[in-house]
Parts: sequence; C-alpha cells; structure tokens
Amino acid sequence: MKTTILITVFCAVVLSAAHAGTIAVDPTSGVEGLVSGNGGLTLGWEFQVSATNGIVVDGLGFWDYQSDGFLFGQTFDVGLWDASSGTLLRESVITSASTLEPSLDPDGGWRVNAVSPLYLAPGHYRIGALMPVSGANNIVSDPATFQSASGVSFVGFLRQIGSPTLAMPDTGPPYLGAIWFGPTFTFTLGPAAPSGAVVAPGNYIATSGTGGLNTLLRNSGAPRTYQMQFSAAALGGLPVGARITELRFRLITNSVAFPTNTVTWSDYQVTLAQAANSISAMSTNFAANMLAPVLVKNGALSLSANSFTTGANPNQFGSFVVFDTPYVYQGGDLVMLFSHTGSDSASAAFLDAVTSTTPGYGTDFRALSATSFNAADGASTSVTIAQIVFTYSPGAAIFLDGTNVVIVGTNGPPGGSYHLMASTNSALPISQWTPVAASQFDGSGSFRFTNAINADLPAWFFRIALP
Repeated sequence: MKTTILITVFCAVVLSAAHAGTIAVDPTSGVEGLVSGNGGLTLGWEFQVSATNGIVVDGLGFWDYQSDGFLFGQTFDVGLWDASSGTLLRESVITSASTLEPSLDPDGGWRVNAVSPLYLAPGHYRIGALMPVSGANNIVSDPATFQSASGVSFVGFLRQIGSPTLAMPDTGPPYLGAIWFGPTFTFTLGPAAPSGAVVAPGNYIATSGTGGLNTLLRNSGAPRTYQMQFSAAALGGLPVGARITELRFRLITNSVAFPTNTVTWSDYQVTLAQAANSISAMSTNFAANMLAPVLVKNGALSLSANSFTTGANPNQFGSFVVFDTPYVYQGGDLVMLFSHTGSDSASAAFLDAVTSTTPGYGTDFRALSATSFNAADGASTSVTIAQIVFTYSPGAAIFLDGTNVVIVGTNGPPGGSYHLMASTNSALPISQWTPVAASQFDGSGSFRFTNAINADLPAWFFRIALP
C-alpha cells in the first residue's frame, strides 16, 4: 500500500523543455578589431558537431563590444550552413535590440535572436556574418583565446570575399593566426523534442483564403494593433499542453516575394492568451478578451529578403516570429495579440486571410484591428491565416487496476516514439533512470502501459521521455 501511494502521488511526467541555449564558441579574451566589407565580405568559421546525439541550434548571434549596442544603427545578417552541401539552414538579422547574452570575455557580450529549433547531426557546419560596407563595428580579433562548448568543436576561421549579400565562408584566413569572432550561435544537446504544426483556421491548410490583409506587415509610419481569436475547432487539432514556439504566415496568391531587402520593426510585441469571451461575444477592447496573457515576443523583429515566397496556390508558409518565451496551449479558444510600430520599409505586403463574410467568421474565428501601437480598442477586420509551430508536451495519468499500476499517456506526437523511464530516486538525472517500456503513441497521441505491482520493491517514479 505504501508503494502504491508513493507511486500515485509522486509519479512524474517530464519532457525536456526548450530553454536558452549555450554559446557554442566563446572568446575568453581578445583584441578589439574593426572590419568592414567594401566589395562584399562574410566572416565566419567552421565547426564540427561532436555530440553523439547531435545538437539543437536555437539562436544566432553577433558580438556586441561593451554590450551597449551596435554603432551607426547597424544590423548583422548571420547565417548557418551545411559545410558539405552549402545549404543555408538558418538566417537571422541581429540588431542592437536583440537579446544580450553574457560572454566569457569581459569586454562585451552577444546579441542573440531566437531561431526555429534546428537539429544538427554529427558533422561539419559553417557560420558567417555579412560585414557592413563601411563604418565597421568592433569584433574580437587576434591575439585571442576562446573555448568551445561541450558538443561542438571549433575547426577554423573562414571568409567569403566578393558577395554583397550573405554567403557561406569558403576561403581561409589571410595570415596564420588570424582570428575573428563576429558571429556565433546557441544550442542545446540533441535531439529536439518532436514538433508539429497546425493551420488556423484549419480548413485552409491546402486552400487559399478569401482575402488578404497587410496589418502584420505594415510599413513605415503605419503602426498597428491586431488581435485574432480562434476556437479549439479552428485550431486544426492543436493538442492541449503543446508548447507554441513560432508563428508562420503566407502571402496571398498572385503576389511577389516579400521583402526584397531586410525589413525591421523597431518594436514588435506578440502576446498569446486564453479567451475571456466567446468569439461571438468578443469585446472591442483588446485586453478584455484575454485571460492569463503571456508576452511571447517583445523587441525588434527583422525579416530577411524573400522570407515569404510565391509561385504556389496557396503559397508556402514563411517564418515570421520565433517566440522568446514558448506559450503552453491550455485548451479552448486561443487569442493572439500583435502590436508594432511600423517597419523601416516603404512598402508592405498582403498576407493570406479570410474576410468577415467567410463561413465561420464570428463563431470559430474573428479579428480586431487598430491603427496605432498598443491601442486599447479595435474594430472587426479579416483573420490572417496562421501556421502554429509547437513541440509536444505529453500528459499522463496513473491509477490502480487490481494488482496493476496503469499509466495512460496523452497529447503525444501521433505515431511517435516514447520511452517510459523508472527510478527509485526522483532526484537522479534522466540518464540514470531505467527504461521499462519503449513503444509508440497511437494515432490520437495516446498510450496505455500496465505494470504489475511487486510489494517487495521500493517505490518507483515514472517519467515519459520523447526521443
């Protein structure tokens, strides 16, 4: 009986959570250097993923001397490539408003943008940053000392000369001992938690919307506040407990790729929340429609050239915002609130949307908009079709069935694998827990595990681990 009580009370379900990653390669000391790229220059370095299970890249960054922002309002386009194929895997534009992460070098820190998690298998990769044409910012140069985080190994410095846009570094340094630390990345040890994506409204996965809306992409001098609410039925099967990490959108058909050059909003805020009202009873006051709001993005937001592509019907979804803080979906209606100051671009673009005359508007989805930053109230407008990217967070229940303990898992990746781990000591790291079952979630993301009680054994604690 004691064993049963302990298991029932202390059974734990744990899924590795997304968190701020480790700086991959970080200087511990160095000389201040100034580099500009008249004619085109991308500086970077090659590294090897040495971790047996790979790594998950979650951020790209650039060095900020004295941690006080970049000179001349400059921004730095940073990319990550597969060294063997030359494929650009991730790209982000770093600004003075990007999150400041500490460095081992006391002379500065790293400005880092979160990126959609990227799993890198063991192998060779390269990172680089496009240098400004003139008016260089300080980087860490030679002589310098640096160290690599566990899981990655530094290979060597590289550069690319001649391309006016970001390009994979492919040429060695100009002299022996040359060092430049402009770009870096952050990571966690792999593998990544299984992820998924749903489209809201769910009827528009492979069907274009009934209209277009440029509110989220409005240009210079056009601040906006915009709110959307989706019913659970309109969320395309988003599982309860899912950790939402990113939002993607797509252009309307018969449009041109956007943007043609990097576009930046100096302040872009995104908040997700539970709904305080039904969709039919939504208030015109933005705050009155939200319960337990979570600010998931706050600060500058940049879009690289051609983030949104064309040529399909519907067009492909492009990444718009990767959250600073994941949002855990609680079930029921989901509210999204966006507010921005207007970009630094003279132009905007229309995203795929559904109008207020579309079936389901006012019952399963609805939107409000206002023409100012952080407005209090808005008026009805079209709903922008969104792709919601998330990682799974399985839930579980444990109960007695005669002489057996039954564990039921829910909200896992449908058809995905899981491991049920057990230990008599809940304080042990997961690597020291004992696997007691390995199988797959069913098509609805559930499983059922039955284990006979052995009264001669001490209490066991259980965890669900996703590979």
